[in-house]
Parts: sequence; C-alpha cells; structure tokens
Amino acid sequence: MNFIFENIIYYFNENPVGQLVGIIALLVNIFTYVSTNEKRFFVLMALTSFCWGFHFHLMGQMSGAVVNYFDIICSLLVLKSKGNIKIFSFLCILYVVIGVLTIDGGNIFSAIPIINGVLTTYLLFYFSGVKLKIGLCVLLVAWLVYSISTHSIGSVISDFLLLISGIIGAIKIKKEEILLKKKSGQLN
Repeated sequence: MNFIFENIIYYFNENPVGQLVGIIALLVNIFTYVSTNEKRFFVLMALTSFCWGFHFHLMGQMSGAVVNYFDIICSLLVLKSKGNIKIFSFLCILYVVIGVLTIDGGNIFSAIPIINGVLTTYLLFYFSGVKLKIGLCVLLVAWLVYSISTHSIGSVISDFLLLISGIIGAIKIKKEEILLKKKSGQLN
C-alpha cells in the first residue's frame, strides 16, 4: 500500500498542475455519470471532455487530449442528430484522421483514446438510458488502462469511481423507466 502512495506522490510532483486539472475533471465526471436527464448528461459530457482534454494536454498526452477535445463536438452533435448515419460516419472518419495525426507509434496505449472515441460515438448515437450507461462503463476499462499508462492520478480514480456511479445512474434510470411504464399502464 505504501508503494501506491509513493507513486501517487511521485507522479503528482512530476506535473502538479496537470494532475490538479485531472482531479477537477474527476469531479465533473462524477456529476455527469449520476445525471438522469439525458440532455443534461450530454452537456455535462461536453464539459467533462473539455476538462479531460485540458488535463491530457498538460500531461503531454496528445491522442488523449485531441480525442477529448473532439468529444465536445460529438457530445453536442448527438443532441441534434442522434441516429443519423451520415453524421455518425463522418465523426468516425474524423476520429481515424485524429488517430493518424496523434498516435505515438512507439506507444500502443496512445491508440486507446481513438478506439474508445469511435466506440463511444457509436454508443451515443444509437443507445440511450441504461444501455448507454452500461456501454460507457464497459469502455471505462480501456480508459483505465490508458490512464495507468499515462500516470494520470485523477483519471485512474475517475475510472474506478465512474464504474460505481455509472452503475448507480443506470439503476436510477431503470427505476424511472419502470415507474413511467407503471403510470402509463404498460407494466402491471
């Protein structure tokens, strides 16, 4: 356990500003994932993406930074074009271009944000409610690997906590869906 704390202190001291921004991004991220209102969720996703983009930029991790900055646009576009195959395809092509421009050939982990970007876009465009939350939680495992590889303290903590808060959010949404069905008479 002492080894973990020593590493946290070491990596924090290596880039305190970048790590502090990561802690701020962690807090914004938690509020995003416990949101039960879908429109608010996408707006908070955009804010979260900005915070993480800035964090990874300060940490010198360009693929993570650029993908998160681009995620701002994706999160906001989903509000107006959910399910639109042309916009979805265009965004996926842009992710591939971002990947070509930012992936560090000597670091296989730098491909994780690109792959996650495409998969997240798919989830955002074609899923909602509990399925969306569960899908995003599954993708957190890959972000966790990336976060560990970049020594991002806030992101590692965030990925663990978001799994918990994402599950709580999914349960809350499922309960609301059941209540609505009961009220409308669709569920006995």
